[in-house]
Amino acid sequence: MKRLLACFLACVLCSSCLEVPSRRLPMIVGISGLTLTDKERAYLRRYRPVGVILFKNNCESEAQVKRLSAQLKECGCLVAIDIEGRTVNRLSRFFPLYKNQRDFEFSDPKDVYAYFSMVARYAKTLGIDIILTPVTDVSEASNRAAEIGPRSFSNNPDIVSRLAFEAVTALQDNGITPVIKHLPGHGKAEVDSHKVLPSVTASIKDDIAANSKLIEKLKATGRRIPPCIVAHVAYQSYGESLPATLSPHMISIVRGEAGIGDGVILSDCICMGALQSFANVADMSYAAGVDILIYSMPIEEIVATHASMLNGRHLATEKYKLLAPG
Repeated sequence: MKRLLACFLACVLCSSCLEVPSRRLPMIVGISGLTLTDKERAYLRRYRPVGVILFKNNCESEAQVKRLSAQLKECGCLVAIDIEGRTVNRLSRFFPLYKNQRDFEFSDPKDVYAYFSMVARYAKTLGIDIILTPVTDVSEASNRAAEIGPRSFSNNPDIVSRLAFEAVTALQDNGITPVIKHLPGHGKAEVDSHKVLPSVTASIKDDIAANSKLIEKLKATGRRIPPCIVAHVAYQSYGESLPATLSPHMISIVRGEAGIGDGVILSDCICMGALQSFANVADMSYAAGVDILIYSMPIEEIVATHASMLNGRHLATEKYKLLAPG
């Protein structure tokens, strides 16, 4: 009887162990080239980041990206990339796009759905899982200094929310996880956060309204709420000198007023110039409430210079499922 009980308990424990998910490092990292090095492969398997983000230097041809995506999936990584339109397209060497989001401002929403469906279907054939798009910032088309302008659908929050809904649903319908950006709003920034920290004194109610309307419509139609990227922008109108990425107050606004709730929040890339005057940005971002850091430096360089960032944290399974397609 004792042996039978022992066997039963062993089976139960074994089954439980099989159901326990692997711990995932809450970070999306970069790689150095067109294929994985032996060190990169070893580090990806050891540290288990959620994903790898591809840039132009990682994308030479269709066949090469397919091979690289397969290598990354063998290491357990999701494959992420930026594809918005003409201005931002990491596949431009062999998959040119001729429109920015702004070109759809007065278009039939069906055209937006068709455009992003085309992008999603093509990306899917390459093994891509996540596309960091659409831009949901409310911005004047002339606002090029902040690197937003033409990347935004409109300076009208109703148009932004309506067209962003088409983009999000098109990506989801074609097996891609969209990531909306840059919450709570980058549209009023007047400088480029890739270089310096923008400080915004104007109200960002329009940006927040665009995202909250988008999310309300997604919920009303039974859609999954997409992950979002939070902006490296300091919002003086909220009394903040810290960029939103490092501010618990601004992250609470993204989750509350903007409507993300318990959804996944990613940082914009923590290599960007806007964060260079701050120390311990990884710890500050996690403490503020960011779920996943984008750190686009190749993982070999991260290990060599900031290995402490790769230890001691993990991502809840529920959050990981929200990032994976499906």
